[in-house]
Amino acid sequence: MSLLCTQISALFSDTVFVLPLLAPAMQRRFAFSSLQMNLITSAGTVAAYINDPLSGTLCDRIGSQHIARIGAALQFIGYYGLSLLFTGILSSQCALVMLLSFLLGTGCSGISMANNVSAAVNAPVFARGFMISMVFTLSSLTSALYALIERLFVRTSDGVLNISAFLFTLAIISASIHSITSFGMYRLPQPAEEVLPMSLGSSRSRKKPKPQAYGATDSEASSTEETAMIMPSINVTTAAESTTPLSVMLRSRILIYLWLAALFSIGPGFTYVNNVSSVARELLLSKHPNASPDELQSVENFHPPLISVISCVSNFGIGLLADQFGRATRMRSLPFFSATAILQLLCQLIAFGATDPHTLIWSSVINGLSTTSANAVTSIVAFELWGKSDYGRNCGLFSIAIATGTQLFGILFGAMVDASKAVSGGCAEGACFSAGFGISIAACIVSIIFSIAALRTRLAQWV
Repeated sequence: MSLLCTQISALFSDTVFVLPLLAPAMQRRFAFSSLQMNLITSAGTVAAYINDPLSGTLCDRIGSQHIARIGAALQFIGYYGLSLLFTGILSSQCALVMLLSFLLGTGCSGISMANNVSAAVNAPVFARGFMISMVFTLSSLTSALYALIERLFVRTSDGVLNISAFLFTLAIISASIHSITSFGMYRLPQPAEEVLPMSLGSSRSRKKPKPQAYGATDSEASSTEETAMIMPSINVTTAAESTTPLSVMLRSRILIYLWLAALFSIGPGFTYVNNVSSVARELLLSKHPNASPDELQSVENFHPPLISVISCVSNFGIGLLADQFGRATRMRSLPFFSATAILQLLCQLIAFGATDPHTLIWSSVINGLSTTSANAVTSIVAFELWGKSDYGRNCGLFSIAIATGTQLFGILFGAMVDASKAVSGGCAEGACFSAGFGISIAACIVSIIFSIAALRTRLAQWV
């Protein structure tokens, strides 16, 4: 029942793909610049990740149930506030819209972390990667689900979307679902097969040379291997039963490399998600200046749900592959970091050269395969490297990298688009977006370098 409630909650939890659905309507209604829109959409994404360390720590300390309820309340406030914004009751100042977006993202952070921790600690050891990835799989469908609700509103309103009513409906749905499912997020008793007796660990450690601790620096390996190592010859992890001190983790090279790899890969990925609707609109107008409002709305609303659905399939596959790698190789899920960074580079390259909205379909598909999959990989790797203890805190460390990257590259992208439009007076064939995608391409190359460095570090620890 606990895992079922977790998965149902995940299906309605995400706001990362929902905010880009609203971005074009906000930009037209309130005349926001590209930089302002990037600040607004990035605020939600940043909040969804920057609060993860706090959300994860609170989940570890007071339980997932309470954090999920707090997240439900924050999502209700965020959606309802945006609804009042479109009715004219609230001011359309950029700072206020950023605050509402931030509240939505903070609610998403609490709910997502509650789901993540609940799935990680309650799933059986042989399917843990799959259950963690299922949380991301279902949450990536949130945008597609809400897009269907949006289309229902259009069909029942003579082709005109009442955005205020739509947002109020989302507020009711999200608050109700997460409040109800939170009652099922209790922690199950630990399975007996995951408990490694100390005598067994001691005898094995006397008979075999010990591998260096996951995440430990060279100088601290001797002091941490007794409590934080992973013994691949046994189908359990000693790290799951002991706490890796935060000071040890923050000094480890492998964490630093993975943190930077996530920043330079997932950050540009979410920047693409936040801007793809606007890019598609500009590309359509450059080809068909007299495009109808229906055509413009269709091309704007096409890409976020597409990325959402592809992310669903990708996350499902990542979970299965992670479990297979965990049984077949010592490297476990680490190679997936490099794979997702390479895919993100390909996405940005296609977007850089796109001159019509149809070309963007390919980059959106690849983005769906990369961005949220990389996010899922960080959660799986956090468990594989440092175990169950303080798992929420450890996931939160990677979330800071994602939030930093999203905000940094979102600001750079928006500023470059505004500057290009000011110089050229328009955006013929998407030329105003080229510089922004160029920065993202360079960032992805840096991410690949850091992910390979993490792999080399891990291999060196086993030599």
